[in-house]
Parts: sequence; structure tokens; C-alpha cells
Amino acid sequence: MESNNQKCLNCSTELDQNTKFCPNCGQSVKFKNLSIRFVLSTFVETFLNFDSKLVHSFKDILIPNAITKSFIAGKRSYYLHPFRFYFFCLIAGFTLLALNTRHLNINVKQADMVGKYEQYAMMDTLHLSNKSSCEKAVLDSLREHTPNRIKKLAVDTFIDFKVMGTEFKDYGISTYDAFKLSEKELDEKYKITKRLDRLIIHQFVRMQKDQGGVLKSGIANMLWGILLLTVFMALVLSVLYIRHGSYFVEHLLHISNFHTLGLLLISILLLINLIFDIPDPEIYANFIILGSIVYLFTCLKRYYNQGFWVTLIKMGVLGFGYIFGIAIILVIIGIFTFLIL
Repeated sequence: MESNNQKCLNCSTELDQNTKFCPNCGQSVKFKNLSIRFVLSTFVETFLNFDSKLVHSFKDILIPNAITKSFIAGKRSYYLHPFRFYFFCLIAGFTLLALNTRHLNINVKQADMVGKYEQYAMMDTLHLSNKSSCEKAVLDSLREHTPNRIKKLAVDTFIDFKVMGTEFKDYGISTYDAFKLSEKELDEKYKITKRLDRLIIHQFVRMQKDQGGVLKSGIANMLWGILLLTVFMALVLSVLYIRHGSYFVEHLLHISNFHTLGLLLISILLLINLIFDIPDPEIYANFIILGSIVYLFTCLKRYYNQGFWVTLIKMGVLGFGYIFGIAIILVIIGIFTFLIL
């Protein structure tokens, strides 16, 4: 069954009799029953359209300014939307990072340290009077080869600095007690009575006990941290090129595409590392970062049409902006992670 309608069935826009597609939303005016053939053909058409945009985006992101200039010039259906493409690469990158670090378990190492200390402490309780010289020699050798950091777990201070007015040295909480005692037992043993001190100490103890969880939480929070960094660096770029008369979205596109390229290349490296376990992937990551910086330099020089040295100086300012922005965002993420753990 097919029929023409006076109104678009999708957005209710008034239509002329000879109109084939809605001028508002682009849907066909012809009404078709929901046959299996229609549903499958619509799905394939939509998927291939999305896929072709993604392929064009993957291909042309490697060309400096290609996507930026096309988007600003109005050619916006050929590529995936730049910010959507950026978010796609962001999600893919952090997913692959999570998969690459899923076997990283810092907590096991710390539990192992506590276990070694308990073995060391147990050796001191053994009575050697009835032991043979050979057994004594073995015990002495074990004591001697126990690392100092293990021996001092019960007498050290697991945190030795001041946080928000809480001086950890005043309480002298040992690493062993921080791991073995409950929060209530810790408060009673070290006489922690102040509410703020109790809150801060408990949070730090939780972070010490679950460093793997802290790391994973920090990685997850970096997702929105990078988005904040993108906006911040676009603001820095707009100040550097304030006399150019560009719209803020142009600066945002440059930073977004720069991050997109870096994330895309890092994602490829993480995917390869996930499959083949690359030795020293950090070396390749450094080359990717360097290549992305050269890419951004080329984009800015060509787009804003300024000299080599002027662009290089502005890139240096951008570098300081990144250092400042990353430091601030890491502090915010650290505080947020500390509070919610």
C-alpha cells in the first residue's frame, strides 16, 4: 500500500501534492508497509550511509585541515560529524585502555607485601634454642634477605604529609595497621577523634587498600577530563588567534581533530598490543604524540596563514596551556576520585 499524504508522517510538516521528500526532515512522502524487505533495505541503507561517512572521516582525518575546512564550508554530510567522530574515538580509546589494563592488579602486590611481613614477624617468634645450626642459618638468611620496606611495615608511617589540615605524622599510622585493621579499630588504636581527620584518613586508607580501583576510577574520570581539556585548549587557541576573527567553533574543531587523531592512533596501538603484546608500547606512544603535535602545527600554520616562527611560538604557548590544563584537571579528578571512593 502506498499513498501521498498532506502531512509528513514523521514531523507533521504541511506538504504539497507533488512533494516527494519532506523539506523539513527529509523523509520520503510515500508510505510503505513495514514488510521485512522494507525494514532490511532501510537498515542496510542507513548502515552503509553511516559506514561511508566513517570511512571518509578515518581517511581524511590524516590530512591537516581537511575535515575542519569542509565542515566550515558547509560540506557536513560527507563526514561523520567531527564532534561525534571525536567522541567515538574517545570511547574506543578508553575501552581499549580498560581492556589493556584489566589484568593490572596492584592490590595483589600490596597484599603480598603484608603477607611477607607476617612471615618475617613469625620468624622472630620462633625459638631457636632447639634448632639445628642449619635451620638457624636458613632463618638468618631469610631475615637478612627480607627487604627493608617489608621489615618496616609495622613501624613506618604509611602516609607522611599534611592534607587539608590533617597531619598524618601526628598519628603515626603504620602501613601494616592500615591494611589489617578495620576503620573502627584504626580509630580506637590511634585515637582518631576529629571528624575531618577521620574522614580523610579513612579515604586514604581505602585508596591504599584498593589502588587498582583508584587507577580504574581515575581512567574512567579522564573521559570527561579530556572533554574539559578540549574546551579549555580551544579557549587558549581563540586567545592566541584573537586577531584572526575566527569563530570559537573553528578553534574547537582544530583541537578536537588534533585529539581525535591522537586517540585514533593510540587506539590502534592499544588494539595491536591487546592482540600481540607489544614490548615497550610507550615508545610507540611517544612517536604518536610527536606526530600529532607536528600535525597540529601544520594545521595551524596552513589555516591561519602565519609564519613558521610565529606558529612555533604559539605552539609553545599551547604546550604550556596543556601543562596547566592537564594539571588542573588531574587535581579535579583526583579530588573527585578521592571523595567517591
